[in-house]
Amino acid sequence: MAMQHEESLPNVDLMTSYEVPTKKSTMEPLLPSSGQCSPLAEGGVSLNLKENEGKSINLRLPRELFHGFCYQLINATQQADWNLSLKIEGETDVQKPSSFQH
Repeated sequence: MAMQHEESLPNVDLMTSYEVPTKKSTMEPLLPSSGQCSPLAEGGVSLNLKENEGKSINLRLPRELFHGFCYQLINATQQADWNLSLKIEGETDVQKPSSFQH
């Protein structure tokens, strides 16, 4: 996974809006407490985020966008100093996406 992460990050475009047909959504925020990801047959990753109350959201992301999401999640939790040890398994030092603005 770490090698895919390192290969994908330089290609992540975080500046261009990603528009796909969407289903009806809710205005209530979702605070996930767990998640599960699995590879998609056509490539990419299915990411299912769940709350304790049972609400969930399923995201189907291209590989680059999934790794960009992981990078942002790890970066945000480190900056928030939440004392979480989120990381990509096997990862040493990761290059940030070229389009990532801090």
